[in-house]
Amino acid sequence: MQIYSLRGVLESYAAREAARTRTREDLDALVDAQAKLERVGGSGTAVEQALADLAFHKLISDATGSRLLQTIMGQVLAFTVSYRSNYAYPAERSAIAVEQHRGILDALREQDAPLAERLMREHVESSSRFALKHFSESEHAVVP
Repeated sequence: MQIYSLRGVLESYAAREAARTRTREDLDALVDAQAKLERVGGSGTAVEQALADLAFHKLISDATGSRLLQTIMGQVLAFTVSYRSNYAYPAERSAIAVEQHRGILDALREQDAPLAERLMREHVESSSRFALKHFSESEHAVVP
């Protein structure tokens, strides 16, 4: 819960800043990362999905140009990917995440900082709800 709370604050800030500071190269890298995420989709392994997602989110913090933010986000995302790589998104959840990323990318492309910030906050909240539900259900699973 703490990790996702921090992500909500930090990543929405990063998206807002990246919308203002991103370069053409940043956008190209984000487009490539989005394409990889779409290729991995719901059929990829948990690790493939987690790494593709991590790449997209890391590129946004990189686009801010803030070394401090990049360092902090690197630590927060490392925690996320360590948990996230333990479970694969089903196809429907993967499609939602891909669509959310697409909206964030469009906002960054248009340099719409308030929209990028809002969409990232909504994306992290959505991911948090899914992760918490997954871990809550797995705590109650019967292990043979």
